[in-house]
Parts: sequence; structure tokens; C-alpha cells
Amino acid sequence: TLANQLGATAVEPSVSLGGLDCKVTLSVGREDGTWMDKEWAASGARLLLPLSCRFTDEIVDLGFPGEEALGGRFCRKIECSGGSFVGKSGTENVVVENGGWATAPTGRLGESAVRFFLDFPSGAARNDVSIPAGRVFFSNVCFDETTEAEIPASEVVDGPAGVRILAGGGLTIKKNTLLNLWGALGDVNLILGRFSLGAAKDADD
Repeated sequence: TLANQLGATAVEPSVSLGGLDCKVTLSVGREDGTWMDKEWAASGARLLLPLSCRFTDEIVDLGFPGEEALGGRFCRKIECSGGSFVGKSGTENVVVENGGWATAPTGRLGESAVRFFLDFPSGAARNDVSIPAGRVFFSNVCFDETTEAEIPASEVVDGPAGVRILAGGGLTIKKNTLLNLWGALGDVNLILGRFSLGAAKDADD
């Protein structure tokens, strides 16, 4: 909302993920329903990129108008120094300049939406699959101890204070143009792929 975009103080997350250390593995490639260019990832190839991430409680001011996906101007910081994958020429290093996260109620008991982003200043590419330079958004859900949902242990990752986070979700990027007044009418999001979430101890596997 406009109030959140202009807000002078941060909104408390519905569930805190501060202190979570995890491995986030991007699986970038063509998915059903994506509006990415027809040539993008047309071969069916995928770019797999594992990243070590730490969710913190440090407040980040994104400035006006903030990020619609995260609820506005403020979020909490994610620390991430980048990662690598094996390409045609060997190991390809990918720079990541940290990111941000937020949680918000879904309306179901004990369930919150998890939204976070990581910044890729130079992007990355493998064959005809690429991560465009800029911000990549991640979406999934988490559950606190009041939830009535029965989730198999294999499908969640343990977080702080008894929180359980779904072990996978979707990747998107924004593509705002003059048609939506560069985001003023709401962001246009393109499906970039999916991701998996694992324990930090798996980061080097």
C-alpha cells in the first residue's frame, strides 16, 4: 500500500526468520506459464546455483517506493556473498550483493507467506539460460507452532523458534514497462524458475 511505501518505520514480520542459516539453490529455466522471451531457455537447459544465505533481523530501508512483493519500503537483511556453477569454461563465479526478506500472514492459522530477494549486479548465464542483472524474487511459505497443516518433515526446513519453512518455491523477476507506468500500477512478474531450501550444513554438498 501507499502507506507502507511512505512509512517511516518498519512493519514487524508476522514470523521472524532472523538467525536462519540455509542453502538456497536456484534452478533457473523455462517453466509453464512464463512470459520470458521465447528464445530464453528454449533448449530446456537449466542453471543450478547453490548459495549460502543468512537471514538477519537488521532492518533495510529500500527507499521509496520499496518492493511491492515485500510489503513496501522496509525489510530485513539477507547476507549472501555469491556462489558458483560449472559452465563450458569451468567454474563460473556469480556475485550476489545481499538481499532482503519479509513475512506476512496468509489468513490461514499459523501460516505466513515468505518473500525475499537477492541482488545479482552482473547476472549469470549458462548456454541459453540466464539470470538477468538485477533483483531475483523468491516466494514460499512458513508455519509456526499453531498451524493445523500436516506437512511431511521431508518437505520443510527447520527455522528459528520452532518455525518450519517449505523446502521449495518459485523464482520471479520484475519487468515493468510504460504499459504499467514502470510499476506504478503494480509490478509485472516473470517466472524465472524455482528454488530449493536446505540446511546450511548441506551448503558444500
